[in-house]
Amino acid sequence: MDSSDILDVMKTYVKRFNPDINLDELENQPVSSVLITSFDAIEFAMHLEDELGLGDEALNIEELAPKFEKLNFSELADEISQFLKDADTGTQ
Repeated sequence: MDSSDILDVMKTYVKRFNPDINLDELENQPVSSVLITSFDAIEFAMHLEDELGLGDEALNIEELAPKFEKLNFSELADEISQFLKDADTGTQ
């Protein structure tokens, strides 16, 4: 799945739960500036799994959450896209 498609799903989530955030600049914002609590992170991961048709627990929140501190939304979308490509080819 293309990272731009994943970023669009991320924007849908942020728009619904944080309507004051400027979506035009979301890809450059650190994930941790938007997802403040662990509940936010879990809800976000569940939203991605649902909207991307991945099934429950496809995204390991224990591995994903620490990246929220380091990555912006564009980088996270790239990382998830690569994870999904690797999962499809069995190269994880």
